[in-house]
Amino acid sequence: MSEVLPETIPVRPDERIDVGRLMEWLEDRLPGAGGSPKVSQFSRGKANLTYLLDFGDGTEYVLRRPPLGPVAPGAHDMGREHRVLSTLWRA
Repeated sequence: MSEVLPETIPVRPDERIDVGRLMEWLEDRLPGAGGSPKVSQFSRGKANLTYLLDFGDGTEYVLRRPPLGPVAPGAHDMGREHRVLSTLWRA
């Protein structure tokens, strides 16, 4: 029987994000992104880093970023991923 992992975990120390800078950038760009969210990290996935931003009022957002360190050209293209996901959600 396989081990069941939690969906989210505390952010790994070497994969932390600067929440203050993130919130400054999101302030006028993302509805409901007010205050300082509780940030956790999704426990699965090996490539792009994926975080849960929980604003405590039922508003939650997922933040994805490329892995840290050297990345091959064309790999982990967040712009491409955004274009694909922005289209697929309608299906």
